[in-house]
Amino acid sequence: MRKRLIAGITIKDNLVVQSISYNKYLPLGKVEYFIKNLNRWSVDEILIRDIDAYRKKGEPNIKLIEKIKKISCETPIIYGGGISNFKLASLLFNYGIDRILIENLFYENPNQYEIILNKIGAQSIILSLSIKNGEIINYINKHIIKNIFTLLKDNLNPSEILVNDITNDGSYGKFNDKNLICVNKLKPKIICHGGLTNIKTLKKILNNKNVSAVCISNYLNFKEHQYQTIKNNLNLNTLRREIYE
Repeated sequence: MRKRLIAGITIKDNLVVQSISYNKYLPLGKVEYFIKNLNRWSVDEILIRDIDAYRKKGEPNIKLIEKIKKISCETPIIYGGGISNFKLASLLFNYGIDRILIENLFYENPNQYEIILNKIGAQSIILSLSIKNGEIINYINKHIIKNIFTLLKDNLNPSEILVNDITNDGSYGKFNDKNLICVNKLKPKIICHGGLTNIKTLKKILNNKNVSAVCISNYLNFKEHQYQTIKNNLNLNTLRREIYE
């Protein structure tokens, strides 16, 4: 399997924001502008996470999704935030979302998670695990999850797992290697996110056999053509080729 470089967009108050440890947010601009640029840069996938929907336990931001889907975008889009049942998950796919990211639902309503998995298919589901200092936590109540292997039975495995380093989110090259230790025996492949900036760190993570992709958010906004620079400095033999050459 060729490895992927995913671009992450964090949304708060209908704007793309720079997130720092999920405690501080700096507004960056309109979502449409970022989607157009990322699509033009030929990123492998775009991951959209709506912070408001996560924290307020709201529903997916359909108005925002409608705006996004009006853009001519060939890049696959992943959406996370406010997906609390099968009906809402189905609605997102009807709007053209390619895959969905689930976190809170997995802990709070495992029956609905299983229904979504069985009816839509594991290939369309990514499970997000928030990890702090090497321990999986429930993002909402901050409780430590010690029984992830019991919760994630063979028949409940998603296509991939997003390992989200919430401590080092927004930092420079500080992704914690302990994050991979607590998930390395899980069956699905891993997407790493949080504190992934410098090339040395990215290469180390991508060389892990259990890692299928890395997701970069804030760092792509620091310089023009940042995505192309990162991809050119990585081993292209392990990454998907760009769409446009």
